[in-house]
Amino acid sequence: MGSQLRRAVVAAALGAGVAWAALAAQAPPQPPPQQPPPPRPPVFRAGSVLVTVDVYPQRDGRLVEGLTVEDFQVLEDGKPQAIDGLELVRIERALSDAERRDPNSTRDMWIEAADPKNRVFVVYLDTLHVTVDGSHNIRRPLVDMLNSLIAPNDLFGVMTPSAQARHLALGRLTQSIEEQLSKYWTWGERNRITNDSTDPVEDTLMRCYQYEPLRPGENPIKERGLVEDEGSLRSLYQILIDRRREDKVMTSFEDLVVFLTNRREARTVVVLVSDGWRLFRPDRRLLDQASPPRVPDAMWTGRVTRPDLERTSNPAVCDQELARLAQLDNAQRFRNFLIQANRTNITVYGVTPSGLTVWDTPIHMQPKPADPVRGNRLELDANRLRSRIESLQTIAENTDGLAIVKTNDIAGGLKRIVDDVSAYYLLTYYSTNTKNDGGFRRIEVRTKRPGLSIRARRGYTAPTEAAVAAANKTVSTPTATDSAVEPVPVEAVFAPLSRLRAGAEVFTYGGVVGRDLLFASVELGSNQLVSGPFARGADLRVAAALAGVGPDAATSMTVNTRIEAGTRGVLVRLLVPPASAGQTAASQAPPTPRLWQVTATIGSGADRLQERFEIRWATGTLLADPMPFRATPAPTSPLRAVADFQYRRTERIHIEWPLLASVDRKEARLIGRNGQPLPVPVTLSEKADNGQAVIAADLTLAPLAPGDYAIELTVGQGANSERRYVAFRVTP
Repeated sequence: MGSQLRRAVVAAALGAGVAWAALAAQAPPQPPPQQPPPPRPPVFRAGSVLVTVDVYPQRDGRLVEGLTVEDFQVLEDGKPQAIDGLELVRIERALSDAERRDPNSTRDMWIEAADPKNRVFVVYLDTLHVTVDGSHNIRRPLVDMLNSLIAPNDLFGVMTPSAQARHLALGRLTQSIEEQLSKYWTWGERNRITNDSTDPVEDTLMRCYQYEPLRPGENPIKERGLVEDEGSLRSLYQILIDRRREDKVMTSFEDLVVFLTNRREARTVVVLVSDGWRLFRPDRRLLDQASPPRVPDAMWTGRVTRPDLERTSNPAVCDQELARLAQLDNAQRFRNFLIQANRTNITVYGVTPSGLTVWDTPIHMQPKPADPVRGNRLELDANRLRSRIESLQTIAENTDGLAIVKTNDIAGGLKRIVDDVSAYYLLTYYSTNTKNDGGFRRIEVRTKRPGLSIRARRGYTAPTEAAVAAANKTVSTPTATDSAVEPVPVEAVFAPLSRLRAGAEVFTYGGVVGRDLLFASVELGSNQLVSGPFARGADLRVAAALAGVGPDAATSMTVNTRIEAGTRGVLVRLLVPPASAGQTAASQAPPTPRLWQVTATIGSGADRLQERFEIRWATGTLLADPMPFRATPAPTSPLRAVADFQYRRTERIHIEWPLLASVDRKEARLIGRNGQPLPVPVTLSEKADNGQAVIAADLTLAPLAPGDYAIELTVGQGANSERRYVAFRVTP
């Protein structure tokens, strides 16, 4: 399995409505297909804010039931508050996937997530800090945890460092994540001998700062390109890559916290699957390794010399990234994250999937001590391992979570998480502080019963005057943001796939490009490339005639071309004769749709194949008919016309929609067979084809499980908008 698939499958293909996004990380993330509703405003009464606090009173690790309002005391910034209500929320039994139902839309998803009675879980797979052994160990326990955890009203999503929080999708179905993690479990990147193929900067840093071999008699401590890293000598590029990866994870976590701010007041549980972080601090010694003026090897000054730098990388770009990474202060960012996580009411449960490990770095990859006399490889390795574990313990302890570390009983540790969040109290009060200053207010919950430990929300951000004014307005008419999104017409969208014929010898498809241009795609069955008579290519003749008129020269057209050897299909453009075009020149969408009858003939004689199909005139005003292609994931791979809408997971689907008019907005999303959007980004771009503007959509299929999907494109021009769908089938 390719490395791209290994990384992509972790999140992008975690199922219908479950998460992620984006580990097809070679493409830049696109705007989400549907924006979540605006942040839920606070509730006001007589100028006061209604505050909801989730409380976990426990004795010996178990929730204590039967408590009343009189058993609690709430302080806000040290001032007592009158408790308005208290409710025990019990978690019902877990359901099977057949009984679970995902939200109907993105808007419904966030409305449900905002309800404090619904629990929300985010599984964060730290792919950059988990080994392959760890990703193998966690696959079954993680699925078992979700199956036993997700109750009827709960929601969960999956996120990775390659995804953006705005692409986070929440659902209830666990079947797809179970299939993907069981089948593609080698997603861990840590301690691999290769760089992350989804991050080309890693290769660039290696080319820039890879040290040269030692010369006979040279001191190994002064080996070129080696830098001291907490007592060890390591390659400069390896240190920079480690710093870059940790920076990506910290940025991703910060993004998640900001995204969840004001979208949910009740607790959000984050299950962090990671071996932990070193929390790098600024190291100015790395700045000394910036590119010197190039000098001959004989004049080597002690810095890194790279004779082939001009052919591989830009030294200025490398040095700029080196300077940025050298000045990272992830320890301070970590402390800031803990503060913000508490303000956002996020609880983190850290899980080390590698279990009880002896080595932080495999013995064959152990770096040299910087001082062979004082340094000890085992001691230095133990220090690195301890710092990683401590980072998980710190984040769990400071956010009221648990750290499942230093144990091989991963399943038992995850069960502790399930038990820990199985029930809780919802406590509400109206704040006595009526100042709408937008400041942070600290909450402290105490109990009057002895022997109880209390974990509860630690604070909230007060509203501003503008937020109060907006919340108090009476909304009488729905806005574009508030209006319900039109549901996907599932039956109509996926109906064409029901006509796909297994083992067919030839497939055909066609559409309208403009008022005077049609296109026809003809594609041989895949078996024809192996054993059929057209393995070495075939001549192709495409003839089209206007239905009901007759095949005369004024209303018909013919194109002769060839399907080249090694390719399955070809796209043919058919120029509509002036006489036929004139019949529809007054309008791009005539009252009576024109129908073209098309015949595709492949080869001649006894081996000849012939297929007839129809092309109906387009009825849209903004978009013409879609032209599908297939390619490999490589951006430079050639595009092959498609008529058979079955793709392999090793391919990339490329669709082009010619524009009939200019548009001022466009967005695309991937739709599952159930009509729900999937958190896999579809890349949109614009180009010109024969002078006509075209919108192109690209989607790498490696993250997707076999099944039926559709790409939805929505474009708009002022108040006018159009939606189009292209359904396709992914095969193993």
